[in-house]
Amino acid sequence: MEWLQNWQPGAEHLLCGAFGGLVSALGQTGGVLVLPQVVVSGGRKGLALGFVSAVAIGAFVGYVVDRHPVMSGAGGYAGIKLLDWVVGKVLPGLAAKEEDDAEEVASGATAEGGAAKRARRDRLSGEDL
Repeated sequence: MEWLQNWQPGAEHLLCGAFGGLVSALGQTGGVLVLPQVVVSGGRKGLALGFVSAVAIGAFVGYVVDRHPVMSGAGGYAGIKLLDWVVGKVLPGLAAKEEDDAEEVASGATAEGGAAKRARRDRLSGEDL
């Protein structure tokens, strides 16, 4: 725990992480900064943050990840990509698993049939990763 006592992140870690997030946002959009905008979906208004979200997440990750500015920048770059992966791949898989489990309980499926269904689903979801 000595490294935790010596850990003194500062403004440079925030800036390096934010820069990493900005570079990541530019890489995802082909060098174009997507500006924040108001979007309407299903009659509801929302705010799409554009590149600002990548910069904010990058700054947070850069502040938390390491004591070295280069590692803070790399953490900021990877932070938004990791979050995109979790939201795009992991969360939908978890929601589908919960839905399947609820259907099994509601239908009174046998333990053997439920186990086979879970094994098939896990095998298929492993191919996506």
